[in-house]
Amino acid sequence: MKRAVMRAVLTLLMLALPVAAQGQMTTQTVVEDGRTRATLAAFAEEAPQVVRSLMDGYGLGDARCVCGAALEQEPMAGDASADGLLFTSSALVVVERGGAYALAGLRWEPGGSNARVEDFGALGLPLDGDCAVEPLWDEDTRLCDFELLLSTEAGGGRWRFGYNTQSGWFVREYAGADGARMAFLMDGSLAAGGGRFYLPVKPWLAERTRLDSLPLTAGEARAMEQESRAAFEGTDLCIVWGANLREEPTSRSRSLGMYHVALAQVLGQKPGTEVPWYHVRVGDTQGYVSGRYVSLPADWADFAYRASGPCPVTTAVAGSRLMTAMDGGALCTLEAERRLLVLAETEDGWLQVFVPEDEPDGTLDQPGTYGYLRREDVTLWLGAEPVFSPCQPVV
Repeated sequence: MKRAVMRAVLTLLMLALPVAAQGQMTTQTVVEDGRTRATLAAFAEEAPQVVRSLMDGYGLGDARCVCGAALEQEPMAGDASADGLLFTSSALVVVERGGAYALAGLRWEPGGSNARVEDFGALGLPLDGDCAVEPLWDEDTRLCDFELLLSTEAGGGRWRFGYNTQSGWFVREYAGADGARMAFLMDGSLAAGGGRFYLPVKPWLAERTRLDSLPLTAGEARAMEQESRAAFEGTDLCIVWGANLREEPTSRSRSLGMYHVALAQVLGQKPGTEVPWYHVRVGDTQGYVSGRYVSLPADWADFAYRASGPCPVTTAVAGSRLMTAMDGGALCTLEAERRLLVLAETEDGWLQVFVPEDEPDGTLDQPGTYGYLRREDVTLWLGAEPVFSPCQPVV
């Protein structure tokens, strides 16, 4: 059915849900062609059980839910995507942990497959004000954003977050009570103070770009762009994103893993049908990747955009052994709940990971160690057993 007709039958009870009362939850549904398309929920203090179960399973069992919102979305019969994006259910939750606000994003695909939690860490905001998270449904794209509202005492302003299955969670925009505005645009640039800047940082992870240190002024954004650009220009580094690393420069050769995003060293290149194949090294792993999925510092706007794409963040289980290569020797044994970046996933159950010396700081060039873990040695995936039935709302 054409989108114009679908919009005509789309029933939205509310575009933005009211803030849930203490210990209560408000829900609304989106109906299309007489069938529930999505269930939206806003809650305070008590998260829905399915959300709580995910939090408990990902190291957030001791966190107290302050407020949050959730979306469970299902494709119509015969319709598996919208504008090229798979339908994904999600929740954004503010929790109290260690005497401060923290923010966590949860995502799961239909049927509960590939569920994961992205822990954004502390917001650096005091617990002396109210907060709310509201789901914002867009009837044109049939996708949902989330808006985090903080009181003046807790930093003030409105933060808008989006998500998708490819890039994970990201900040869309900030609007302060003092009229300050900052927007993260679709091309990866940051609009602030009337200017546009390209910054290869992940604003929801890095210590220097926590929510309490934003928004940036135009001068601060310009200085960060110049500093970041100088660090990469003239090097042999590139960004590999959303592609298989192959043993040989052909799409028919064996895959060494599907990469989310990784900083790689360019070793050379070979001609391809339309674009060259780049010979690259990620950690100690060498292979070939199509030029379609390589960004070079010379194209700074694209490089900065790709460098800001999030790697999944996971934690190691107790006794996990970090290997030099798939079925290689052991590098070290990781302590329980050590936070890692997942660079790539292989078809036979291996993950190439990056272990920062300190906590992940949102950049791809911080000191650390590359290695391999088995999928069962991390807490990112829930396994084969579905947690959510295909049509179970989050109520």
